[in-house]
Amino acid sequence: MLLYLVGAKASGTKARPVFTWTNAKYQYRVSWQTVEPNVVRLQVINPAEQLILNELLIRQPGEFEYPNTTKC
Repeated sequence: MLLYLVGAKASGTKARPVFTWTNAKYQYRVSWQTVEPNVVRLQVINPAEQLILNELLIRQPGEFEYPNTTKC
């Protein structure tokens, strides 16, 4: 399954940015602390506003280090 999300709403703080996308009434949130950029929290909230996924994702060394990517 592929999920394509565009048009994120930015919130949070400079120290802990949060980006939220909505697709089919589900919210997808990605957040991290700028002091720990290799750890990202992914949350999914269903249409009843229940948190159905709350995962910490840890980047492995060498992942996502492509020359054409941009850092947030």
